[in-house]
Amino acid sequence: MTVFLVYTFKDPALLGRVVDRLAPHPVIVHVDRKVDERPFRDAVATAGSRVEFIEDRVLVNWAGWSQQVAIRRLVARALGRVRDDDEYVVMLSGSDYPLTSVDRLDRFLAERPGHQHLRAFDIAESGSDHYRAEMERRHFRDLPVLRRWTPRPRVRRLRNAVIRALESAARTLPPRTPPRGVVLAHGGTHFALTAGCLRALEAAATPDVVRYFSHGVFCPEESFYHSLLASGVGERWGWRPVPFEGRGQHQYANLHHIEPSLEKVYRADDWAEVRGIDRFFLRKVQSEPSEALLDLIDAELLGRDPR
Repeated sequence: MTVFLVYTFKDPALLGRVVDRLAPHPVIVHVDRKVDERPFRDAVATAGSRVEFIEDRVLVNWAGWSQQVAIRRLVARALGRVRDDDEYVVMLSGSDYPLTSVDRLDRFLAERPGHQHLRAFDIAESGSDHYRAEMERRHFRDLPVLRRWTPRPRVRRLRNAVIRALESAARTLPPRTPPRGVVLAHGGTHFALTAGCLRALEAAATPDVVRYFSHGVFCPEESFYHSLLASGVGERWGWRPVPFEGRGQHQYANLHHIEPSLEKVYRADDWAEVRGIDRFFLRKVQSEPSEALLDLIDAELLGRDPR
């Protein structure tokens, strides 16, 4: 049975609603250590043992290695739960919502056994200086300064200013070199990968690879597993990089519909657009501003009573 992973830091009510829509599948949740976990546990209490929370939580910083650490802990727990290497593990964020029934997703995955749903392009072949800089320059998103208090806007702005100053100064240093044999690739964060593929990816995450990605890569959750797939792991499943289609996460989404700016929160007045989306998940929504839209999705696309 497919296992769903969710990393989140806000909106417990939305988590409760999504967990309900993913039934009967197991869901493993990571809540950012900067926030209180209790409201999230309360929101899914009726789901019982179907929902599991990561106990050893990570203090997550945007675009930092800490995000990938949280994902890897979710993956590790999922690999301890799946029964077969052909079963899928699906990664979601706390602002995603299903656009179709989980049964339809199950059929979609079953009709493509062994296909690894993680689109990524080879950075060297893309000709993009932007993505090369994200990998080769030094970034300090996990700087251990004021990070526990970043939910406060003033503290977050101060911390970001310090980080930007350090990153600007670091541009005078020579580019960083990846470990031998590693092909740098970039793509969508949220995946559907088989347990067997994830085991192979984790086995390929040698100390040298982890050191490279954890010491300066910008948004490693958009390049870590992707680069390991491109460096040989993907060959077993016939995985290949996709052509470079330009900048933007929406270009390389797997099961999601992502608005190009990454900032838009979908609301009821977006229904005409949303109802025509042929993807499995919508990013991004919030329980209060998106409530009327979520009710429409439930009634019209999921075929269920939103209440």
